[in-house]
Amino acid sequence: MLRLSKRIPQGQGLAAALLRRAPSLALDWATRQKSRFDARLSNDEHVGVFLPRGHVLRGGDVLVAEDGRLVRVVAADEAVTVVSAPAMLNPAEAAHALMRGAYHLGNRHVMLSLQSGRLVMEPDPVLGEMLKGLGLEVREAREPFEPEGGAYGDHRSGHEHGHGHGHHHHGGDHTHHHASGAMPTPPPTPMTDPTRMMRLMWLASPTLPVGGYSYSEGLEPALAASHHTGVRDEASVQAWLLNQLQLSWARSEAPLMLAALAAWRSGDWGQLKTLNDWCLHTRESAELRRQSEQMGRSLAAWLAQAQADGIWPNWPVALEHTPTQALAPAPTWPVMFAAACACAQASPQDAVMAFGFGWAEAQAQAAIKATPLGQTAGQRVLAALVAALPEAAQAALQVKDAQRQCFSPLLAILSAQHETQYTRIFRS
Repeated sequence: MLRLSKRIPQGQGLAAALLRRAPSLALDWATRQKSRFDARLSNDEHVGVFLPRGHVLRGGDVLVAEDGRLVRVVAADEAVTVVSAPAMLNPAEAAHALMRGAYHLGNRHVMLSLQSGRLVMEPDPVLGEMLKGLGLEVREAREPFEPEGGAYGDHRSGHEHGHGHGHHHHGGDHTHHHASGAMPTPPPTPMTDPTRMMRLMWLASPTLPVGGYSYSEGLEPALAASHHTGVRDEASVQAWLLNQLQLSWARSEAPLMLAALAAWRSGDWGQLKTLNDWCLHTRESAELRRQSEQMGRSLAAWLAQAQADGIWPNWPVALEHTPTQALAPAPTWPVMFAAACACAQASPQDAVMAFGFGWAEAQAQAAIKATPLGQTAGQRVLAALVAALPEAAQAALQVKDAQRQCFSPLLAILSAQHETQYTRIFRS
């Protein structure tokens, strides 16, 4: 394997004839931020890139192999979001509209490519909706993505806040213009980093000590009242959970988590308090409210300890209050799941899939215990939920704040009855 270990920015000082003969290495933006990776050149040769940590590659850079050979770096086409002003605006109005959009994106630490008459960023449906609300036009495209570098050079360091791009160094007092107590987290990036992927798997894991497997979320009382609900076997349990996924999770829990993710990223404590209160006020039984409070408190405690132990990314800035203090009487489960995802730099798409899979796995396990079902039957139930999850997640990504709802009357009645159910396996 050819080893590439030196970078010449933009091929400075190299003859054009040498560069024309050199093979190329096409890389997307996510890969160009890494210092260690394997790839294949335009001539299909296998190479390993081993660069000093801290710098990013740009299209036009040249890599030098240990044997002296040169390789041209090409910014590959990738999925991007292109933002432009409506054609009806005059040049001054269009420039102001784009400047306003760039301001709001910059306030959220979003990587941007600033071009004549347009902004280019990585795909993010939540931010896309925000920009449409500002009167801008948003479309998807495939083209190279070359975001702006830091003000003091296109490099990364331990002072980069985990943004994953060349963020500028701050002045001596490290002043950050966010609301008091805010905690801006890095923007979402595609799921190409194995560490990021493993962290989301961790959040969806049954070993996460938050008590998710202690609750049946209405399934146990539905089975106990099978003469009314019709829930009694594998097929009916599967139908019940699929309905719950589509009618409850995709309309309430998931959109709430996504809204909280955006609020954590922008450091908007007021919005986080509003979302947390909405969750508490819309739980339709004491059991459902206490479940969300208990799991939220447990995740907040685990997250604090994991950060102290160095096994989970820290908040980018010091907090004046812990989430438990700021989100009284307790941080709820969707809001704290969003906080953990924000620290892990998860995109909305990846975060909502992890959130949904954790719920699906817990419900499949509840079905195995409460119906009861065999392990193979339980896996068939889980498979049905997993197959339906992408569509439910996509629906949740499209839900606006005003459209979020929590209305599941039968589930609420069953949950209330479960509070006094004489024999039960699951916590109430």
